Amino acid sequence: KKREDKLKTAVECLEPGNQLSISLVLLRAEMLPHIKRLHKARLPVSYSDQYFNEALQSSWSRVAMYEGTIAGALICKEMDGGLRVQSLVAAVPRQGIGSKLLRNLCQEAEKSGIQNLSLHVHVRNEAAIALYKMLGFRTERRKPNYYFRSAATLEEPLDALFMVLDIKADSEPLAGSGVSCVEISDDETSSCVL
Repeated sequence: KKREDKLKTAVECLEPGNQLSISLVLLRAEMLPHIKRLHKARLPVSYSDQYFNEALQSSWSRVAMYEGTIAGALICKEMDGGLRVQSLVAAVPRQGIGSKLLRNLCQEAEKSGIQNLSLHVHVRNEAAIALYKMLGFRTERRKPNYYFRSAATLEEPLDALFMVLDIKADSEPLAGSGVSCVEISDDETSSCVL
């Protein structure tokens, strides 16, 4: 609780136009209780213990850290010849945490020769859709009633947009992102600064 308050205070004290300086780390088992709480608090979809255990097995899942506090998480796995973002969550919305996680993922995927990134997003999640479009994702199709299991917590319609980003070395959202990221190294840390 103290760490979460510290994060919120740091955001409140930021000068207009500035964002938090975060580091990105690989998801580790000791982080799971915090990641589960963050998902439960910020996302209207329920996730099983199996979901989080599988996330630990993925070398693509990342956690955003601010001075020892979990500020966000991206859970991703290889699927259909590319990467599928399964969840993206930030403790403090609209502070660039999600975009930093996604941009870093795109850069790492590009280095690994992965050609595309895909995700599902609720049709009413306008902020997330705007972020994905800004990063270069395109809507491939609408999936009716995709979120039927979350009918109690989501606004209708329960449809999802299936969005895809083709990853290319000259891709404008990546090349022109203004984000400087250091590769994940042996200490499992990647620093991102705007």
